[in-house]
Amino acid sequence: MVLGVLILMPGAYGAFSVFHFAEDWVTARSFAEMTIVASLALYFWGHRASGLLLAMAALLIHPLMALPGVLLIACMCVPLWMSLTAAIAGVATVVGISVWSVQEPGVSGLLAVMDPTWLQTVRERSQFLFLDLWRVKDWAQNLMALPSLALTALLLPRLRRWAWAAMAVGTLGFAVASVATLIGPLAILIQGQAWRWSWISSYSAITLIVPTALAIARDQTLRWPLALLFIAAWTFAPLWGCICLTALLLLSLPRRRYTPARASALRLAAVLTTGSLCLWNVKLQWGSLMASGPMFADSQSAWRQLFSVQLLALLVSAAFLHWICRQRSVRRLAILQFCLLIGLTRLIPFSMTELNRDGTPHAREVFAEWREIIAPDQAVFVAPAHNSPSFAWFTLERPSYLTVDQSSGVVFSRAAAIEVRRRSEVLRPIMSPDWQLLSNFAKPASAAGARKGVALTRDSLALICRDPILDFVIAQGDIGIEPLRRANQEPWRGWNLYRCRVRPADAHGSDTA
Repeated sequence: MVLGVLILMPGAYGAFSVFHFAEDWVTARSFAEMTIVASLALYFWGHRASGLLLAMAALLIHPLMALPGVLLIACMCVPLWMSLTAAIAGVATVVGISVWSVQEPGVSGLLAVMDPTWLQTVRERSQFLFLDLWRVKDWAQNLMALPSLALTALLLPRLRRWAWAAMAVGTLGFAVASVATLIGPLAILIQGQAWRWSWISSYSAITLIVPTALAIARDQTLRWPLALLFIAAWTFAPLWGCICLTALLLLSLPRRRYTPARASALRLAAVLTTGSLCLWNVKLQWGSLMASGPMFADSQSAWRQLFSVQLLALLVSAAFLHWICRQRSVRRLAILQFCLLIGLTRLIPFSMTELNRDGTPHAREVFAEWREIIAPDQAVFVAPAHNSPSFAWFTLERPSYLTVDQSSGVVFSRAAAIEVRRRSEVLRPIMSPDWQLLSNFAKPASAAGARKGVALTRDSLALICRDPILDFVIAQGDIGIEPLRRANQEPWRGWNLYRCRVRPADAHGSDTA
């Protein structure tokens, strides 16, 4: 059941839904998180030293993601007062270093402070790095783990150390990250992204949902209505979920002093609150499903859309698991297993469907001649096309000239930030600067749509090709110039390859080979 909850819960942390501890992509983050989970398993199996060593080894994979895991295990290995003392001392040290770095001009290296130009680029491109730019729902998404863990610590003494340690690590991460916002933009603090430590708090809270719900259900005062409210709170919108969990925690503190009448009234209120919020939640998600288009085009899409409603998926999965656990007939279980096996054979081919045609064998075959023309170190710009970086990277296996995805490293390099700004100015004739995400989010939908760019023309091609770093341009449609190569197969029909030869010394020269 715990594994099922981990699969169904979104597992988001940070802001703007950028990061999840269960990602669709295979990244170093996922590998480091998996290693931390394995180290926690070793710790709880009694192999504390091995668990701590494995967690420290994860630092070599992705230090930003592994560090909170190391801190979590370290907190569980020492007394609570020692962990709190170390946390306070660490925050005080960070504050002192930040104050000194901001007041001392000309500091470089690890203690460098971001200058206004660099800081503006980072804030525009990666607004999720700055706590003062987070939305209310982002804070709710990250903080709802704290009251949930506090309930675990209150009701389950055997898991109290884990719950308190997870709360301490997440809170410490926010404290360290807030220093860069409150005192000054110290580069190493912004790059360190200590708010990421909240992933271990969210993971721990979700892992402990089932035992905590069972403890609530078995409590003589709270019982199953409040356990149901606890589970449902995790499926609400983050703000409502955070409010419900906090209220449940506050109501659980004096539970020993409740009279039978007050306890009954509390359970009745929990039933009514859970029912109302569940109906509201299902109504909202069902409305979004119906607005997305034909719902029952095929059985596969129907099941996928139905189970995208987290509360429905959680309840159906829990009921199904409960039915399996109560079965005593080997024949029924064997029939069920056979039916599930048949269903899997039908679903596996759909799970292997390629959602993105970039980098497929067919795409690579179609553009094999283009790869022979473009040298491995030559930059390509697709103007404009959806997922142009994936086409350049996976189909052509060449660097993309300028994309939002490639500019995510501006926080680690001032030179990269300046280069991103420069290239965006080169492409201004055909598109707005794509690193200005913060400004674009604040624009109306019509203005945001206009920033995607305009059609490439002969004159605009000449302008952008002035940059000696840009070697090739791929565009759709006829711009009045004979392309170097033209794609004639679907779905790329109409895509044209142009070689940049227009330079400042020859502004009206030939545009193609």
